[in-house]
Amino acid sequence: MDRFGEKVNCNPSVKLIKGEKYPLVDIDKINPGFKPVKSDEEIEYTGQSGAKFEDNDVLFARITPCLENGKMAVAKTNGKKGFGSTELFVFRGIDGVTDTDYIYYLLRMKHMRQLAANSMTGASGRQRADLGFIKKIKWDFPAIEYQKSIVSVLSNYDSLIEINNKRIKVLEQMAEEMYKEWFVRFRFPGYESAEFENGIPKGWEYSNLFDVANVTYGYSFSSDAFTDDETLNAVVRIRDIPKNDTKTFTPELCDDKYLIKENAILIGMDGIFHMCLWSGKRAFLNQRVVELDSKSVKVCNYWLYLSIYSQIKFWEQTLSGTTVSHLGDRHLKKIMVLVADDNTMKKANDILRNIMIQKNTLYKINMDLTKQRDLLLPRLMSGKLEVKNVSQL
Repeated sequence: MDRFGEKVNCNPSVKLIKGEKYPLVDIDKINPGFKPVKSDEEIEYTGQSGAKFEDNDVLFARITPCLENGKMAVAKTNGKKGFGSTELFVFRGIDGVTDTDYIYYLLRMKHMRQLAANSMTGASGRQRADLGFIKKIKWDFPAIEYQKSIVSVLSNYDSLIEINNKRIKVLEQMAEEMYKEWFVRFRFPGYESAEFENGIPKGWEYSNLFDVANVTYGYSFSSDAFTDDETLNAVVRIRDIPKNDTKTFTPELCDDKYLIKENAILIGMDGIFHMCLWSGKRAFLNQRVVELDSKSVKVCNYWLYLSIYSQIKFWEQTLSGTTVSHLGDRHLKKIMVLVADDNTMKKANDILRNIMIQKNTLYKINMDLTKQRDLLLPRLMSGKLEVKNVSQL
C-alpha cells in the first residue's frame, strides 16, 4: 500500500505571469458527475491567491458540502495554464508512476471522498479538508499501464456523456436564438405585415408571472433526516438544480403538492439563482426552491423559462452584496412576461416542446450512462472486476 502523496503531485507548483490573462475556473463551474470543466472566461492574473493549474489537472473541492457532493473535474483549457477558487486542491499524476485521469477516478470513489471529509476542520458550514491528511491516505496503486486500461473503460462513458452535453447545449442555443428572434427582435412568422401598438405587436400583451404560472414554494424538510438511501423520497435542493438530478433522500412525508412536475421550472432562491427545466427523477421540492408550472397549454414551460431567465438573473445581480442573495415572493411578483397572440404562441410552443423532448431524452441517456459508470468505477478501482471482463457484462 502506498500513501497518496507519494504517488500524486498535490498542489503542484504552477508559475503564472502577472499582467497576462488565463482561464478562470471557479468552483461553481464544476458540475458533480461530469468529468471536464472548461472556461471561456480569461482574466488578468494580478497575483491573486487561489488554485493554479495546468491543462488536464484534477480540480478537487476541499470545502463542505462541495467535497461530499463530489465537486471535482479535470481542467480542459486547450493547453493553457489557469487559476481558480481558493477552495480547490489541484492533483496531477507523476510521469511513469500515476495517470492523472486515474487520480480523478480514484477521487470520485465515495470511500476516498469520505476519508478526505473526515479530515475537515473549521467552523460549522465552512469546514475544509486537510491536504496533509489526504497525502497520508493509503491506496494500492496498480502499474501505470493497468491504470490507463481502467481509465480507457471509464472514459468511454464520460466521452459519451460529454457528447450528449454538447448536443444539449446546441439545442439550448437553438431555443434561445428562436426566442430572441421572435419575442425580442419581433421577427416572428408574419412580422412583415404585423401592426404595432405601444412598441409591441397588436394582439400581444404583458402578463404578470403569477397570472400565467402556478408558483409552488418548497417544503421545509429536516436536513438532519437527509440520507443517501435511494429507497426513500428524493428531495431537490438548490445545489441539485444545475445537474438536474439529486442524491438526497428523506424518510419524511409531505403533501403531494410538493411533488415536482416533469418539465417544471425550478429556481434556487439563495446565492446563485440556479434554474432548470426538471427532467430528473420523481422528487419533492425542498425549501428555498420554487417551482413554476404553466397554467395554460398555450404557454409551454420552456417558453416561460426563456421569458423569465434574464429577469431572474437581474435579481441575482441586483440582490448580491456582502451577504447571500435571497430571492423572495415579492421579487417574483414583479416579473412580467410578453405573451403573443394565440397563433404565434402555438408555433413557438410546438418548436420549443420538440426541443424540450430531445433535451429530456439526452438527459435520461446521460443519467443511465452515469449510473453504469458509477457502478463499474469502485469495482474496477478495487480490482474486484478486471478490465478484460468488462466487455462480458
